[in-house]
Amino acid sequence: MEPVVTASVWLALEPVDEGNGCMQVIPGTHLEEMRKHHEIDTEKDNASLNLEIDTQNFDESKAVSIVLDTGDCSVHHSHLIHGAKANSSGRSRHGLVMRYMPTSSIRTNGDLYLARGRDLSNGANVYIQD
Repeated sequence: MEPVVTASVWLALEPVDEGNGCMQVIPGTHLEEMRKHHEIDTEKDNASLNLEIDTQNFDESKAVSIVLDTGDCSVHHSHLIHGAKANSSGRSRHGLVMRYMPTSSIRTNGDLYLARGRDLSNGANVYIQD
């Protein structure tokens, strides 16, 4: 996506905490430039996304856990350093993720729904119509 400017909403479908690998964030990093990501082996690391940033580029000790009850949600900017540790608890951590971006951003893969407004991507985006 270009430019990378989104707000992500994570809706907890069941409780999430440190035990089942809740999201952790590094406060204030949403105000910084987008960090470079590199691909990882998702089969080896069992990750939901195949991207990560180098941990030497931020202070991991500043991470704050986002603990949520069922029905709670968190909202974060795409530049915010965030991630989750592996879930080794035996409990699941199901959630629903929704991403909102301006219509001037261009996305080359995945489904898009135009929630409101008009397309400012000069026709580069294809929207699913209800």
